[in-house]
Amino acid sequence: VWDYWWNTSFSSPKIIFHSGELFSWKKEGKEEGQSEEYENDAKKERRKKVLQSLHEKNAPKIFQIMLDLGGLYIKLGQVLSVTALPIPEEYRERFRILQSNVPGHEDFDSVILPTLEKELKSPVR
Repeated sequence: VWDYWWNTSFSSPKIIFHSGELFSWKKEGKEEGQSEEYENDAKKERRKKVLQSLHEKNAPKIFQIMLDLGGLYIKLGQVLSVTALPIPEEYRERFRILQSNVPGHEDFDSVILPTLEKELKSPVR
């Protein structure tokens, strides 16, 4: 969360400093041939690259947290991997793993099966 705010939020001191708004009174004249549109495009490209690197860095962390928390969080990852919401592709790719390769089925034999057999008072298999 800190990385995202620090590197992408327009209220972040880092972004304010790099955008030049902090010292706007010190700005000198523009270089010849450099338009404001070019500057905006360069800022957008730089922001896009920063966001992509943050997504690549944090997608595996969030994926692992979802696996550790299990249950509802795995289901959330499955939904996010196919939803029409604007989810970055780095997360979608990682969450698609949850569609077919969800670890943790070993709990069925050690916890769920004995509980079912106890409650039903007969073997399930």
